[in-house]
Amino acid sequence: MRNQVKYAMGNSVPSPRRKVAIFGFVNADEALARWLRAGRTPLEIHAFSLAPNAAFEQCCDAVYRFRPGDPELQRILKREAYDLVYVGPIPAVLAFSSELQTHAIPFVGPTAQHIKFELDKTKIFEALPEPDAILPKTAILTDSSPQSVSSALSEFPSGYVLKFNGDFSRYYDETEAGRVRLSDETISREEVFEFVRRSIESSGSVIIQEKLIGKDFSANYLVDKNEGLFPIGENVCYKRRNDFNRGPMTDGTGSVSWGGQVPFLTARDRERIHEAVGRFVRHVNRVVGIRLTGFLNADLIKTVEGRVYLCEVNFREPGVHTLASLYRCLNNDLFDLLLRARNGELAQLSPVFDPGVSVVVSAYPPYYPYRRPRSELTTVKVSKKVPPGISLFTGWVELLSESETWREFLLMSAPSLTFEAHETSLERSRKIVYKAMESMVPSGLLYRRDIGL
Repeated sequence: MRNQVKYAMGNSVPSPRRKVAIFGFVNADEALARWLRAGRTPLEIHAFSLAPNAAFEQCCDAVYRFRPGDPELQRILKREAYDLVYVGPIPAVLAFSSELQTHAIPFVGPTAQHIKFELDKTKIFEALPEPDAILPKTAILTDSSPQSVSSALSEFPSGYVLKFNGDFSRYYDETEAGRVRLSDETISREEVFEFVRRSIESSGSVIIQEKLIGKDFSANYLVDKNEGLFPIGENVCYKRRNDFNRGPMTDGTGSVSWGGQVPFLTARDRERIHEAVGRFVRHVNRVVGIRLTGFLNADLIKTVEGRVYLCEVNFREPGVHTLASLYRCLNNDLFDLLLRARNGELAQLSPVFDPGVSVVVSAYPPYYPYRRPRSELTTVKVSKKVPPGISLFTGWVELLSESETWREFLLMSAPSLTFEAHETSLERSRKIVYKAMESMVPSGLLYRRDIGL
């Protein structure tokens, strides 16, 4: 079954516009749609949304909602003859990528086969098997007995990171960020044993890595069908819920990017990251047998000793904090980049970055990152008047009502209001963001006050 098509931005679109279909529904897809709109190519954007997201849908010219297998989907895709089809978050990939493949519709984004590969976090050690300083010290545990777990953890006296390997959502009512547990979180030994047991029950293994001290950051790329890597930018990413990197891991609480880069990397650091990511992509393509196209996000850390370590590689689109930063920093036209990714032509281009500094901070409900039943979700009213210099992204929310001056939202367990400013200095960007948040964030929502410090 499908919902009736609804038009979100006017009744007619000039014919010279290129047509884009976005399969998505999360807050990152709002940022992506707005980035596409800000480019030089005139576009008509259609959303193929798995779930309601008012902010994303209002960025699009038309909205469709389908269930996988609906024959009407193929009729619409054929009728519209999209210049570009993009598949974003994991649920959309799992729901629609196989159908698009079956009907030979080229798209930008991972396939279900790529996601299956990515979700097994032991695969990175197959791609980079030799001793390599770019990977942190790691143990892959297959025995969940308390003695085995205690022995493995004792190998990491300075702290450890536990990574759930398998179907996390089957065991925990949290967002995917919860599959990472840090030794400095306030969880009991019994909870650690249970986490390990469930991961091993799900996939046969759990990953234990050394907890490194330093600056967390992301290196982000577009990958084309010829395995070309186009750097779309770097950003310092903040993933702990509370100030000073405390509390549980989340999908994100803030981000900073200095003209599409982070200032503490050297040219050699970037070369090593690029080499490792390239090797990983080539390995994935060999194993999966399908060329990956689309976004690639590498999570890294540069330690206080000056060493760069690659912690994880994800094929999905970056989160809203990363996209909100990079779309203000990268001057290349995103539609052109995605089209070239599909066609294997990214090697012909170089990134062009704006020299300003982008600061992104999110406000979120107190239950984030834990899921709650609908009856326990927070409802807020948010002013439509956005201060000058601010880009406001509304996260995974349900629009309940609106007037000329405000919108009323039901807040899911996700960043709800994401504020971005792009100015000539870090200090100016932080000042504008936090001043806007003081006036606009409703009572009861939380946000970090240390982003960029």
